[in-house]
Amino acid sequence: MKKLLTLVCVFALVSSSLAQFIKNFGFKGGGTASTQKWEYAHSIPVLHKPDTKIGFDVGVFAEFLDLPFISLIGEVNYVEKGSQMILLSTDVSSSDYGEDTLWRAGFNYLNISLLTKVRLDGIIFTPYLIAGPKVDLEVSKDGEFITPGSIFNNFKKTRVGFKAGIGTEVKLFMINFLAEVLYDMDFGYLFERESFLKITSSSVDFRTGVSIGL
Repeated sequence: MKKLLTLVCVFALVSSSLAQFIKNFGFKGGGTASTQKWEYAHSIPVLHKPDTKIGFDVGVFAEFLDLPFISLIGEVNYVEKGSQMILLSTDVSSSDYGEDTLWRAGFNYLNISLLTKVRLDGIIFTPYLIAGPKVDLEVSKDGEFITPGSIFNNFKKTRVGFKAGIGTEVKLFMINFLAEVLYDMDFGYLFERESFLKITSSSVDFRTGVSIGL
């Protein structure tokens, strides 16, 4: 929690000091399709496989350092990630395991990103590319199998990674309406035990939003 408050304060102070360079600010919201890849040791039988989990993504941003075709975007978002697990049937003749069973593990993060935006300015439409580093700070987690002794409690609570995507803006008077798609990947493993299991994660974000120019 102290790390979380410190990073939020740093982001606020940096944003305040750069206020005179801000081009616009606004909010974004949408959905997140997140997945995890579980890589077991070859000698361990695999009894389940991860499936995509759908969550939501909402936050605020400021665009600054307005150069020809290039600007920077600072974002703070609340993001729901995780996975849904399909338990593979071990005995198809058993009434208990005749069908795959679905269970869920959800992880909620405060996402902080600094993205470079390369845009093609138009009178009405402005398509753009965005990419840059991000960090996810775990806020909470929930799910049927998240218990004190669960493997999920050993997941990294801070996830450092990279985002990249495409989008477009539609300018109407002083308001910009935007839509974008981003790929979000983590560096390293979410969980690692070399003799047993390695878990990696990634997600795709679909977001819309509005911004107001200064």
